[in-house]
Amino acid sequence: MNAQRTSKTQRVLHGTARWLAVAAVILSPWLFGSAEPWAYLVISAIAGLASIIWLFAVAASPQPEFNRPLFSLLLLLLIAITVLQLVPLPRAVVAAANPYSATLTDSANLAFARMAVGEGEGPAALGYSLSLSPGATWRSVWLLVAYVGVLLVLINTCRHWRHMVAIATAVAISGFFMALVALVHRFSGADEILWIHEPRYGGSIFGPFTNRNHFAAHMNMLFGVVLGLFLSSQHISEILSWPSWRERVAWLSSRSASRIALAAFAVVLIGGASCASASRGGMLSLSIGLASAAIIVSRRRSMGAPARLAIFGVSAMVVVAMLWLARDDVFRRLSEFSIIFNDPMGDYRTIATTDTLRLFLKAPLTGVGFGAFRHAYTLVQSPDLADRWLHAHNDWAQLLAEGGWLGTVTFIAAVVMFLRYVARHFEALSPRARLYVLGVGVGLFTISLHSIVDYSLHKPANALLLCFLVAQGILAIHLRERPRQRTSRPQHALLRNMTGPQRTSRRPWLRGTARRRVMRGVAVTALALVCLLMILEGRALRGELAFSRFYYLARLTRNVENSADLAATVSNACKEAELVKALAPHNSDALGEVTAMMLDWTMDARLSRELRIRIATRAIESATIAVRGARSDYLPWLSLARTYFTLGLYDQAEATLDQARSLVRHPSQVRMFIAPTE
Repeated sequence: MNAQRTSKTQRVLHGTARWLAVAAVILSPWLFGSAEPWAYLVISAIAGLASIIWLFAVAASPQPEFNRPLFSLLLLLLIAITVLQLVPLPRAVVAAANPYSATLTDSANLAFARMAVGEGEGPAALGYSLSLSPGATWRSVWLLVAYVGVLLVLINTCRHWRHMVAIATAVAISGFFMALVALVHRFSGADEILWIHEPRYGGSIFGPFTNRNHFAAHMNMLFGVVLGLFLSSQHISEILSWPSWRERVAWLSSRSASRIALAAFAVVLIGGASCASASRGGMLSLSIGLASAAIIVSRRRSMGAPARLAIFGVSAMVVVAMLWLARDDVFRRLSEFSIIFNDPMGDYRTIATTDTLRLFLKAPLTGVGFGAFRHAYTLVQSPDLADRWLHAHNDWAQLLAEGGWLGTVTFIAAVVMFLRYVARHFEALSPRARLYVLGVGVGLFTISLHSIVDYSLHKPANALLLCFLVAQGILAIHLRERPRQRTSRPQHALLRNMTGPQRTSRRPWLRGTARRRVMRGVAVTALALVCLLMILEGRALRGELAFSRFYYLARLTRNVENSADLAATVSNACKEAELVKALAPHNSDALGEVTAMMLDWTMDARLSRELRIRIATRAIESATIAVRGARSDYLPWLSLARTYFTLGLYDQAEATLDQARSLVRHPSQVRMFIAPTE
């Protein structure tokens, strides 16, 4: 009775953790792609809660186990490498592993020493780390833990095929409505995301994303989910299972025909929405993915005629939907390929990829730090790219630059292990599971191609959906429906050896009580670490919400005419800025915006002199914290120089301006103040 009660408790815990992980996957794109810090911190909290419940279930289980432990260890190793990039290390260690980071930190500390006022002390010296931007790398740890947590929760809590189909159906339904809303939004001509949100930095809005390329990548992965559900449906085989046309026509009025029609409509709508976004990379990757699936089902007789008919039918309907929804935009965007083919090296994305590889050569072993690309790219940025590039528009090249050989090899090893696992077990799968893996494989193949020309995986919503697809591929193999084995009489050992070698399972490296203790210890340790990260994430979320309030108050000051009201609003905004400094010191971009707004207030004659001096002092503090979090970024140094110049501290302004100019490839581009004509 006790064992039964424990088993029921385990099922409840697993179900709760599983649906929390799915909730994170479903909710993340609706929160505008979870690109804003407050959004991905909320999603990370949901994923962290799912991980805590699952790890507690593992620790409390009488037989603690992990599905795919070696694959899980590689993912945890990637998180450990990211943590290693940001922790303070002795200078000798940093100089040996990443000499460029050590040299850059020496230069920053020298600039801090020059900033000492009179006999006073300047800012405290920076610690040495492998990452050029420890603050950004710290934010990457939270995201990686959320991604890996969702993946591990799903592959360890889905115990039956119906669990896998249920969560895939939930994600597919959300994707169906997202595609429908995106198409309505496109033809309505609205400029706000979902008619309610105006993105701070603008963009080519499509659906809930600020960029149509990211929407297309999300739809392509969802296309793989719905395609897998469609192909693996038990009703597909009924299409060609009747001997006469009369029975086939009668089948059209059955419930199974209605379900297949709805599933086919969802597949076509999601694929059509991806093409309607007019993303060149999205359309090209989806076309290659469908063509690859068609080749596979054509060459493998085990796939069956219904699968071939479904693949070619879906491809034809997606093309028709694309021509109906956005024929002119699609042809116009596809015609732009001729410009790229005529001058491939003149394309901005090609230039950015080349610069990214140059950045990799500065720190080939450990990389510049995960998440640090936006703060380090100006070190190698070509003059042809005038704007600030936050990502490389090539996820594979950015992985190499941020993770170095250490992080890239670990990630590639996990990918190879996953592909090897699929290849080894694909032939042994039941037809239903094989078709589901084929559909999921289309989604994975499209995002791997799309990542060559865009940075879609740096949107948390897309990264979470990628983890969901990987989990679905593993589960479809792990939970495959095995055919019933025929009962036969026991054979003699000699006869069994004559009939063929027997398949033996691998012996675990640890068994019995020792294995249970190790597994439980791993679960308890991981549980404690995730709980600690959740506490830190809650603190950071408070800081990001404080920045949102600061940004709102800063916008209000533009419309305030009364000096007293302006002073009160600015004072309240400064209080929020103090919370940002205390709770979110890792967000250098937010601190930079706080500094820039404070500098504007110091120039406002409607404010008293004492208040403006206090604001300038706080601006120095914000800029200094931003510099400490992103020492390789010239913008925090430039903000600090402008703040010193405003206060009349010209020597300190000169020291920080020199440091800012040393962090760009072309120092002449950095000036204290930009002329009005520019």
